[in-house]
Amino acid sequence: MADNDNQPETKIVSVTGKRCEVDTQSWYEYKWKEQQETPRRLEDAAKFLSGTISICLAPFFAVQERP
Repeated sequence: MADNDNQPETKIVSVTGKRCEVDTQSWYEYKWKEQQETPRRLEDAAKFLSGTISICLAPFFAVQERP
């Protein structure tokens, strides 16, 4: 029983909330949607960059192949 005397007093915390305003709610929806589409955009950017690099390097490799 002596151990309970050293314990801090427990307080009950109540959290209340209210609905977001329309502007805030639409911002949250937009943010969530953009986060879901990020992997697709990164994949598209990687495809674009790899294609651009291969096009830029193709003339250099073509020149080296000719005697």
